[in-house]
Amino acid sequence: MPGYMAKGSLADDEMGLPLSERTVGNYLQEQGYTTGIIGKWHQGNADQYHPTKRGFDYFYGFRGGARSYFAFSDENPNYRPEDNLERGFGKFEESPLYLTDALANDAIDFIHRENKAPFFLFLSFNAVHSPMEARKEDLAALPNLQGKRRTLAAMNLAMDRAIGRVLSALDNTGLSDSTRVIYSNDNGGPSDDNGSGNTPLARHQSQPSRGRYSRTFYRSLARYY
Repeated sequence: MPGYMAKGSLADDEMGLPLSERTVGNYLQEQGYTTGIIGKWHQGNADQYHPTKRGFDYFYGFRGGARSYFAFSDENPNYRPEDNLERGFGKFEESPLYLTDALANDAIDFIHRENKAPFFLFLSFNAVHSPMEARKEDLAALPNLQGKRRTLAAMNLAMDRAIGRVLSALDNTGLSDSTRVIYSNDNGGPSDDNGSGNTPLARHQSQPSRGRYSRTFYRSLARYY
């Protein structure tokens, strides 16, 4: 955890998935798969930990663990370099789109581009992680909710819609029957921070979540033969 553990531990730039470890991307590359990760990386900010050096042929996303869902600008400044939106290695450019939509669009492009051969895509949405930022249109669709709960639900709505578009891309390219889609989440919702609900489980982020709007899903797509 850069910024928190540097004192008495590793320097920030030395924190990351140990270089001695191999990722699923490494193993699938050896099996002839084209591998990609789109979205949140959070396995080390420094160049030596970059996903394109850890088993992934393609990367579009950000190296850190959480960032704004809207483009950084003078009005929305960024103070952490690892949060910049990056394509490949070292090509930084913000998207004008809501980030969940931008990641889904890139995943769809990946599917269309790589559908002639085996591929593995790790679509790592940062939704619904903080900061709590939703599209105005999605907030307007949920008038019966209030405060953080409403924002969280709107963020989840955007993510579900994005996932639907990715699955439609598999249908439209005729890949649905030869593609395995795996859904997973990393932890429960921090109910004190974003209005999520984990009942009947413990009310902390470290616990798996059953809250209706509190799941943070990471998506993996693997075309297999």
